[in-house]
Amino acid sequence: MTLSLLAKVGELVVAIDATQIYQIHHVADLPARQLESNLYSLELEQQSIPGWDLGELFASRSADAKAWVVVDARIGSTTRRFGLRVGACITVRKLPEVKALPKKLYAARPGALAGAFSTEGISELPDAPSGAVVDLALLLTPVEIESGNRVARDHRKAVE
Repeated sequence: MTLSLLAKVGELVVAIDATQIYQIHHVADLPARQLESNLYSLELEQQSIPGWDLGELFASRSADAKAWVVVDARIGSTTRRFGLRVGACITVRKLPEVKALPKKLYAARPGALAGAFSTEGISELPDAPSGAVVDLALLLTPVEIESGNRVARDHRKAVE
C-alpha cells in the first residue's frame, strides 16, 4: 500500500495518493486567479496550471481552504498537472484497510471517491470517524479537463 496525504475538505477527510503529489503550497503562497465559479489559474514555475476547490467538486464548499495540493494525475494515458484546494493537510501515512464505495456514490463523478477507511487510531484525526480515498483519474469530468487544457493553452498564447 502506498502513502497517502490526509487532508480536510470541509467536514470530510480525504486521502490523496502521495506518489501523484508534485507540490503542496499554502494558499497565500501560490498565486491563483479565479476564472470561473470553480476554476482557477495557478501560477507555478512560470506556467499556468488549472486548479479546482476539491470540496466544490463534491458540492461541499471548503470555506477553510488552507492549501493547494498540486498533483501529476494519471488520467488515461496522459499525466495532467493541476491543483486541488483543500483545508488543512493533516499527515502523510499508509492507510488502514480501505473498503470500496459504490461507483455511483457521486453521480457526476462516478468512482472519484474510490473507497472509505476508518480513522480510528490516527491520532491526528480525533474528531473524524472516517475518510474517503480520492481517485484522481476519475475526479475531473471531461468538461473540467477541457477547461484545464484551456488554462494551459491561454498561458502559452500569452507568453508567445
